[in-house]
Amino acid sequence: MSSYAPKSVRVTVGTTAVQVQSTIPGSLKLGVIVQADAANSGNIFLGGLGVTTSTGIQLVAGATLSLNNFGTSKGIHEWNLTQIYLISNLADQAVRVSWAEQVAS
Repeated sequence: MSSYAPKSVRVTVGTTAVQVQSTIPGSLKLGVIVQADAANSGNIFLGGLGVTTSTGIQLVAGATLSLNNFGTSKGIHEWNLTQIYLISNLADQAVRVSWAEQVAS
């Protein structure tokens, strides 16, 4: 049986899209959670390559988006972080990206 541990990093997001993988080692992660910092004055937008503040999924300050399918018939899903981008309508906004990572038993 595999063991997993929670991991998390803080990402600074501005008005230019940031690839999530550029701040996290490795590209495949389990159960990604993206949370906009509660102190943000701007909004965060999540999407793929080319995401904009008009096309991304909007996260207001303190909002959380969970990208996983734990407990479904399809099992645990790995998300490719090279495909997830963040942008904000203001400079210097904070986002917490968390995931589960397999650890040695």
